Amino acid sequence: MSLNLLKALNGGNQGAFHDYLQELSGHPPRIAWYPSAGRDFRDLLFLSTAYSHAHPVASEPPPPDLFLHTDYAPCNEHRFCETPPVFSDARTTVRIDAIEDLPRCDLPLDRKIVAFPEGGPMTGRVLFLSLTVFSNILGEFRRPLVFVFAENAAFCAWALRSNARFSHVVHVRYGGAFGGGYSNGAWIPGMLKLVGCELYISDGDEDMQHGDERALELFPEIRPVPQGPEPEEIHWIRANRRLAEIRVFPEIRRTPARSWSNYRDVSWRLVR
Repeated sequence: MSLNLLKALNGGNQGAFHDYLQELSGHPPRIAWYPSAGRDFRDLLFLSTAYSHAHPVASEPPPPDLFLHTDYAPCNEHRFCETPPVFSDARTTVRIDAIEDLPRCDLPLDRKIVAFPEGGPMTGRVLFLSLTVFSNILGEFRRPLVFVFAENAAFCAWALRSNARFSHVVHVRYGGAFGGGYSNGAWIPGMLKLVGCELYISDGDEDMQHGDERALELFPEIRPVPQGPEPEEIHWIRANRRLAEIRVFPEIRRTPARSWSNYRDVSWRLVR
């Protein structure tokens, strides 16, 4: 369950994140995972109760309790997490109220997946952030967020060993912000059911690259669930074919590109 993953990230710390876990009282938290998030915090806005009420759609799952961002951070710019505000524009400000260093999470950086296998000064760090979002449209609200500075596929495989569950998965501008690798995140749709995902939010940029093939080869935990009898060694090779299954999931909302990444429209799809 997700609580096992969060406890693994907390380790022996007795700080703010430990207190947050204690408040859960055994209730499995709903986690929104945003791989290759970079310095984008728009998921906090779009996955808020306020946004859901302002733009109601049928069958939308309940919002997440906790946000989880991953990015292996090959450059110094990711130090934005250490200085408030972490994001600010004409309509929205995201401010850090409290920050806690959690135990390091040093995971593999495979040179066939990442462009900078030496990582950066933030790589391996794990931060728990208490954030306040100020929006001139949606109002003010607080959100807890864990930022793991690790390569996405390696983290996903590691998380699945703790039986992690992610109610929401965001796949927007994967790798596009900093150009830090050779993966497009095309392996993500194939593992949505493995993590119990209910809502998949994607800009549709899911063409298989050699970094995605390497991720599926290197981390068997993230390979798609077989749909029929096939030799084990070719399950990962055929992963791209199964992306069509994701695209037929019902779309409940579409966010214009200009409102999120300014790249492609973002589709919200139920995963069943």
